[in-house]
Amino acid sequence: MDKASGEGTNESFPVFFASQYMFFHYLQMCRVLHKNAALMKARSIGFSEINASLAARLYTTIKRSRTMITCFKDTYLNGTFSKLDHALTFINTNADGFFKPRLTDKALEKKSGY
Repeated sequence: MDKASGEGTNESFPVFFASQYMFFHYLQMCRVLHKNAALMKARSIGFSEINASLAARLYTTIKRSRTMITCFKDTYLNGTFSKLDHALTFINTNADGFFKPRLTDKALEKKSGY
């Protein structure tokens, strides 16, 4: 990454693994077949960010959608929810009125609407 263009930000382009490609392929198959999806994976390979991003997308774009995030340990759940909150705050800050106000904004529960 060019140091000059990345100064002042902690964000960078993530590394992409073949397992992540397979996961997105699996999600697409679930959409086509009208099935739910579940994920069991190793730690520290980027899926927390992916799932937080997917949850933020559903929360923001699909009316009355419900997304459940589960983890084996509370620390992992809190970390994923922190990433979800970061994504929702980014959308809220940069989407210029697209984002609905949060009716519930607890550490492990988010609900939007009017």
